[in-house]
Amino acid sequence: MAYRDLIDIQRDASADGDPIPDHVSDVPVYRGVPCQIITTQGDETFRGRQLEAVTSHVIECRYLPSITPAMRCKVRGGLLDGRLLNITAVKPIDQINGQAARLWLYCSEQVTV
Repeated sequence: MAYRDLIDIQRDASADGDPIPDHVSDVPVYRGVPCQIITTQGDETFRGRQLEAVTSHVIECRYLPSITPAMRCKVRGGLLDGRLLNITAVKPIDQINGQAARLWLYCSEQVTV
């Protein structure tokens, strides 16, 4: 599948217990990841017995190891250029020979002031 969007995936480098995340923007974990960004309605949903945070975007990309909800995506180019999307959940999809081929990253947009 050909993807048309690009993202940089950044990790949270704040000290343990720090309530304010400190994402290292100079050195992303992954740079220029081809993906498809899908804008959703951004509503709270139930997952099992838990209420899940607002999901404003779903990002589909090839499988990348070690992606966690403590990371965020910075969009490069297109209509969403420069937006920051906090990853709230990671879901591997399309397994081939027991290995995940693609990921869905459930994200909420980070409001910047």
